[in-house]
Amino acid sequence: MEKKAIPGLSCGASLSALSASPDGKHICVGGREVLKVVSHVDGKLRETLNIRTSAKANLNYSSGDVQWHPLEASKQYIATAATNGAVCIWNLEQKGNKLERVINDHTRTVNRVSWHPDHLYTLVSASQDGLIKLWDFRDVQCLVRTFDAKSESVRDVQFQKNDPYMFAAAFDNGTVQVFDTRKDNNPVNRIIAHHGPVFCLDWHPDDTNLLATGGRDTTIKVWDLHDHSRSIYKVPTVSGVSRVAWRPGRKYQLASSALVDSVIHVWDVKKPFIPIATMRGHTDAVTDISWRKHDRQSEVIYSS
Repeated sequence: MEKKAIPGLSCGASLSALSASPDGKHICVGGREVLKVVSHVDGKLRETLNIRTSAKANLNYSSGDVQWHPLEASKQYIATAATNGAVCIWNLEQKGNKLERVINDHTRTVNRVSWHPDHLYTLVSASQDGLIKLWDFRDVQCLVRTFDAKSESVRDVQFQKNDPYMFAAAFDNGTVQVFDTRKDNNPVNRIIAHHGPVFCLDWHPDDTNLLATGGRDTTIKVWDLHDHSRSIYKVPTVSGVSRVAWRPGRKYQLASSALVDSVIHVWDVKKPFIPIATMRGHTDAVTDISWRKHDRQSEVIYSS
C-alpha cells in the first residue's frame, strides 16, 4: 500500500538524522551543514530555529546524529554526535549560542548518541573508534565509563527505555551486545546477529525482551533476549538496512529505511515478505526515521 507524504521542508543541505521533542510537536534535524528545529503544525513543517547560526561554526556543528532529550523536565537539551569525534550538548533555553558543552574523548567520528531514559544528565555515545562511552555532563571530567567490545566500529547504541540500566550496541563485526551499567565492562548478552556490519537497532517500546536489528546483509531481525541464540522473526529486504523503528501501539509492526533507497517500508514481522505500507517522497536515500510521539494511531512518521 502506497502512503502519501505531507508537504516536505527543504533544510538547504543534506540531513543525517532527526529526533522528536518529548511532546512530539517539534523535530531537530542535523547534518554536516545543518542543525535546525522544525515544527509540525496543521499538517505542515515549518523551521522555527536555526541552531547553527554562529559565525565561528566548526566541526562541532557537523552532526552525524541528533537526539532530543526524552524527558519533559530536560526538553531544552539536544545532544549531537559530531564527525570530529565530539559529543555536543545544546541548550535551547540558552541565549545566543546554544552550544553548552563539548565533550572530546573519542578519537574518531561519533556515530550515535542515546540519552538515559530517567537520568537528566546521562547519555552514551558510540564511535568509529570501537568504544562506547557513558557520560554525565554535569561533571568536569564528564566521562563515567568506557566500554570496549573489541570491534572496529560501533554503529548504533540505545538505552532500554523500560530497564534504564541496560543498553544495546550494534557493531561492525556483526554482533549486537547488551551491557548493564551496574556491572563490569563485559556484555551481559552477545548475539552474532548479522553477516557483516550491524547498522541499526531499536528496542521494542512495550516488550522489554524484544530487540530489532538491521544490517548490511539486507535483513531485519527480531531477537527475544530470553533466547538470544536465534532470531524469532526475520524480514528480507533488497538492500542494507540503515534504520529500524518499532511502530508504537502495533506490537508486530516496524518501519525501515535502506542505505541506497529513497523509500520507507512498514513491515508486519509475522508476515515478512511484503511490506504493509510503502512511503515515497524523498529523492535520495532516507537517513533517519521516527514515528510521531503521542500519535495514538501511529499514522505519522518523520524522515530525513
